Parts: sequence; C-alpha cells; structure tokens
Amino acid sequence: MKQINDGNLSFTLIVETENLASCNPSEIEHLFDSLLNQTQKITEANEVIIGDNGLMPPEIFARMEKLIPNLKQIEVKRELTYYQVKNFLANYATGEIVIFCDSDCIYTPEWLANIIESFKIKPEANVVGGETVIEIKDSYTLAMGLNYMLHRQTLSPELTEIKFYYLNNVAFRREFFCQNPLPDRLKIFRGTCSVHSRLMRNQGVKIWRNAQARVYHLPPQNLRYYLLRFLLMGHDNYWLDRLLTAPLQSKVTEEGKVEKPLPEESVKKVKANSSHQQLSLKQRINRRIEYVTKQFSVYSQEYNITKKQLLLALPIVIFSQGLVALGRWITQFNSLFSEEPHWLYRLSSFLD
Repeated sequence: MKQINDGNLSFTLIVETENLASCNPSEIEHLFDSLLNQTQKITEANEVIIGDNGLMPPEIFARMEKLIPNLKQIEVKRELTYYQVKNFLANYATGEIVIFCDSDCIYTPEWLANIIESFKIKPEANVVGGETVIEIKDSYTLAMGLNYMLHRQTLSPELTEIKFYYLNNVAFRREFFCQNPLPDRLKIFRGTCSVHSRLMRNQGVKIWRNAQARVYHLPPQNLRYYLLRFLLMGHDNYWLDRLLTAPLQSKVTEEGKVEKPLPEESVKKVKANSSHQQLSLKQRINRRIEYVTKQFSVYSQEYNITKKQLLLALPIVIFSQGLVALGRWITQFNSLFSEEPHWLYRLSSFLD
C-alpha cells in the first residue's frame, strides 16, 4: 500500500459496552488488551471514550483507568440502543478522526495505525472501514463465519471502495460524522450501517475499506443469543429490504445543509415487493448457497479448513439459515396487519 506521511492526525477512540449483554462482560478486558498492544499507541489519542451502562466490571475499568490516562468514562442510559449510544458518545470526541470500537472484538496490533494511515493516503476520505472477521478455530466458528452478519470481501492490500461498513471497525472525520449521524431511530436490531451507508453514497460520499485494519469478532457465545440473533436477522433482513428500496435521496438546502428524509417514514410508502420477495423459493436458496460458497472461498484463502470441519459446520449453517427464514416469514406475516416492526424486534431487549 502506498505510504504518505503528511503530519499527524488527532483521533478519538469510542468504545461501547452494549454488546457485553450478549457475552461474558470480562471479554472487554481482551478488547482493551488488544488496544493497549497497538503499534499506534492509544495513549496518543485525544481521548479514549467508553460508554458506561453498568455492564462493565468495575475492577476491569479500574485497571484500564491506570493504564490509559486519557480514558474518559461517560455514563450511558441502559435503555439507549447500540446505535444511539454511538451517536451520543461521538458528541464528546475532540479528535479530527473518530474511530469506533466494539466491546466484543479483538483488534490486531496494526489495526489503529492502518486506519489512521488510510486518511493520509486518501486525504479526501470521510469514511474508512476495516475488515471484521470471525477467527476460524473449529466447526462452530466456521459455520458462523460462513453465514453470520459479517460479509467477507476478497482480500486486497490496497484501499478499495465498498458499499457499506461495520460500526465495530470504522473511522469518520469528526466534522463529517456530526453532520451525518447514524439514523438511530430505526426499528431494527442491526443493519443501520447499511442504511447509513446508502444515505452517504446518495450524497456522493465514498466509503473506503482497508483490509489491513483487521478485527476479530466474537461469534454468538450462548444458545439464547444464537437463537434470538438469527431470528432477528430474518426480521432485520425483511425491513432492510424495504428500507433500502425506499426513496432515501438527500437534498441540499440554500444554507448548504443536507436534509435526509427519515427512512422510517419513507419506508411506509414502499410496498413489500423487494427483489428478494419477488424471487422463487428455489432462487432464494440458490442465492444463499452462492453467498455461503463465496464466504467459504474467502475464508479458505486464509485458513486451512478441513473436510471434517466443513461437514460438521454445514448442518449449523442450514439450521441458522432456517432461523433467518423463520424470522423473515414471521415478520412478513405481521406486516400484513401493521407497518411497525413487531414483537421480534422487542425481543432484542434481551440482547442489547
């Protein structure tokens, strides 16, 4: 990758603790250990902001407070959603670059340096995402890698333009993010990044990906989370089909301010006739097989996947996709009676 040195960029790291509800809260210690091991020292950040919603073990916070002198604790209301917390914490950032981390991820040593370097290579960039993956250790992690929410891309050493980012591994220019916050009132559990990405791309904003900024994401850690997460994935997929079909074009006022219609209002004008729903069952199954095959191709370039692992992983993949389909069908049936997302979304309170 081309190296450009044009001075230092000030930056802020933002860490949420919402995801600790879905795993052992002590996992956040692994996150901080990975951040402390960065080649670009996090102690050089303007601040490392952590949202405290009561889930983080106090003994871990006390240890991190000693190791990270620029750590800033911000109290967060428990009822705020994952995306609302991200918007809220960004208000306290002072760095030129705002970098979002998640409490259930582990960041490779060169991650932070690569993210910051991306803005030097592309001075015009406003958004840079990294590569978030599930580390393949066994059949279960392979199954999650093949069909979870993380869509692997073909590996590339260069910055590449992408259609969407993940909020567990992305950086924005702070001024740009303040003008283009997340649409955090959508009634979906996850997937708001896709809507936000489309809103930005409609303005002509390019989203860049640095595959060298690598993050390892935990797979579902318990049976309850696994079952609910894949059901909610079906719920989210149904509503995202509609949200991403709705007219979300932006307009610019005379003052130069970008006005974006609220997606949740726009979606009510769109019939539930997405390209997915227009496909036959066979076509949907073929599309899903093609997707899983592509994911396997990318993962197999990096990991030595055995036939035994694959054979044991396939039943988990099939069952997981069955849960996704069930979640979609339940949501589609409910939409016959109400335009509002229903009880499947309300079940997300057990996960956030």
